[in-house]
Amino acid sequence: MIVETLSFLTAGGLFDFDFTFFAEAFLFISFSFIVTSVFLNPISKQLTERSQYINYHIRKATFYLACSSSIFSKTLLFLTKESNELNRQLKVTQTFTKNQFDNEISLVQNYSFELLKKVKGTLAIQSAYLLKQSNKDLVKLTNNFFDQQFLSNYSSARSLF
Repeated sequence: MIVETLSFLTAGGLFDFDFTFFAEAFLFISFSFIVTSVFLNPISKQLTERSQYINYHIRKATFYLACSSSIFSKTLLFLTKESNELNRQLKVTQTFTKNQFDNEISLVQNYSFELLKKVKGTLAIQSAYLLKQSNKDLVKLTNNFFDQQFLSNYSSARSLF
């Protein structure tokens, strides 16, 4: 019975547990160790280094992006405030300039009006004075003209009679 139960250990059976089985197991384990240590570990180490490098630079880029986003938002807020302030100052300046310009125009118009009143008054007075002064001369001139016309006509009419 014992022999019959050990018959599966005989050569050519389903499982051969002789020395070759242990030699193949030893070779498989040793080659696995060699392949792992010689080929896979350096590749794994290289992949790990690359992963760490990439992760480091991703974290660094994320930090820079967060900082730049914060700076950008602060800058945008500052520029918005400055733009609003400049618009306000522009409106104040425009209003002030318009008021000043309107005041200057009003002053110039008043000055021109006063000057024209003086000139009109002066011209009216001078015209009246000149008319008064020239009235005597005009009367003399008119009298001389009519005297010459009528006298010459009168003397020629007298000669007809």
